[in-house]
Amino acid sequence: MSALAFDPYAALADIENGQGLRANRASGANPGPILARLAPLALSPAQNSNPRALLPVTALDPIAWVTALSSFEASRPPGGIALDRWRILLADARWLARSHGEAAAAFGWSASGLFGIDPMPGWGGVADRLEGARCLAFTASVAHWQGNDCEGWLWRRTLTPKPLLWELAQ
Repeated sequence: MSALAFDPYAALADIENGQGLRANRASGANPGPILARLAPLALSPAQNSNPRALLPVTALDPIAWVTALSSFEASRPPGGIALDRWRILLADARWLARSHGEAAAAFGWSASGLFGIDPMPGWGGVADRLEGARCLAFTASVAHWQGNDCEGWLWRRTLTPKPLLWELAQ
């Protein structure tokens, strides 16, 4: 068995100590796929056996999130969203759902916390704040991301319900 290039426990300790993902990012490791593989372990057996098809898109269901986001076209923003913002937002939301959806759901993050949209860009859920960042870690209470030009934190307890990205098209 090979050693993990990314230690999610060290990353979470770094976050709690205010160091963020700097040490793990320096190693060149991408935490997303590893955290996504670890996420199902955090689910109780009862949750892990639930049929996903019965859950609404707003539930803790990463497969439904990916499916809902795949129906959008990058060239057709819903009313009220500028095309440039839409393209970035859609790319970030799809990446978030695919790469971190299972981990976020295992930690209890809601669809609104991940894909909620605010009229003010950057004030919605995690996807609305990423701005192209692709280094992201979750705990049950906080999401922390870093990109070339941005770094951010989102504390789950501070979130208010927002309309979901896929609700805007309806």
